[in-house]
Amino acid sequence: SLLQADLNSDFNILFDPKAASIVLTADFPSIVLVGRAAMMATVNPYYIDSITTKINPYTKLIAKYYPRNLPMWDEATAAILTHSNLIIDTVYALADADIAYNSPFYGTIHI
Repeated sequence: SLLQADLNSDFNILFDPKAASIVLTADFPSIVLVGRAAMMATVNPYYIDSITTKINPYTKLIAKYYPRNLPMWDEATAAILTHSNLIIDTVYALADADIAYNSPFYGTIHI
């Protein structure tokens, strides 16, 4: 919903709201914001175990170095961009990041 999208900001927007505002208001034909979906998918030990059931050099690296209990921000975004059938809800709207210096909502996205 618009309210859910408005209440939740991506960490990249929070880190650099001015850059986010420039991108969000640029003359691109469209921009895809993944939103909370990227925050809800996390790497947990069960997920790592399921990946590493097949042993090869890549899964050994994943088992050894992949961080646990972090959201899969990039992975979720890549999955949605390459497999649009994963999208179950969409909102077409204009968006911008709050860059007002004294705002309590600085760095949050507004739809």
